[in-house]
Amino acid sequence: MLLSPLAGAFVDRVKRRTALQVADGGGLLIVALLGVLHFTGGLHTWEVYAAVMLLGSAAAFQFPALGASVPLLVDKAQLQRANSLLASAKSTADVGGPALGGLLVAFSGLGFILVADLVSFALALVAIRVVRMRGTPVPRASRRAGRARSSPPRPWRGCGSSSGIRACAI
Repeated sequence: MLLSPLAGAFVDRVKRRTALQVADGGGLLIVALLGVLHFTGGLHTWEVYAAVMLLGSAAAFQFPALGASVPLLVDKAQLQRANSLLASAKSTADVGGPALGGLLVAFSGLGFILVADLVSFALALVAIRVVRMRGTPVPRASRRAGRARSSPPRPWRGCGSSSGIRACAI
């Protein structure tokens, strides 16, 4: 949640494909490190917590990039349907994911899950490279270094004036 404004600013300044690759590449590296630790017998609870935090950080970049990529993938007439399907898939994963994860741990073990997750990140990276997106160049004004440094705090400006937003952030 804390990285969301920075992630949104990053996604706005780079190509959607690049943002998705950075997010999925980060997830791949984190899961690969967890796999190495698990298979060498050195995986501890604190490392899992750190990995979950880092994976959440990668997801903070992935979700805005994925949402912003939808208009580059479908025609305008199909945009509402595509966004609905994306939201449904995310909700299904949020609800069913933990239950499925628990069943997989019980029946197949952590090693299988880590390998499957690693493969899923690798397939996502390949899919991002293969899928054709209608490219929109990054605006020149967004590329300037001075502007990139001054923009990320902007999403936080309104938080001080609204008690509801401030309460949710805390």
